[in-house]
Amino acid sequence: MTHGDHFLGLKFLLDSFPNARAVRSFGLFAPRALKETDAAIFAMLRQEKRPRPKRRRWADSLRRDFGRDPLLDSTGKRMRWIRRLVPETPPCHVQGG
Repeated sequence: MTHGDHFLGLKFLLDSFPNARAVRSFGLFAPRALKETDAAIFAMLRQEKRPRPKRRRWADSLRRDFGRDPLLDSTGKRMRWIRRLVPETPPCHVQGG
């Protein structure tokens, strides 16, 4: 394949989608279709598919985005999980007669 062949293949892919939403929802890049077509697309581009990155922890995301660690208490010590508290049941309403 020449550079021109790659360009024509990509041009065909891009021209087949009228907008960005259609790219994610329908056609070759739809989540269901990607399992079947991604190998061909990466082969055409002569690239290897990279592994999906691990999900970032909630606290790490907040620390990165806001510069503050949500798991530090007011004294600067790291909070840790102890237990879950069972919610209190609200009192029953008695219908007045």
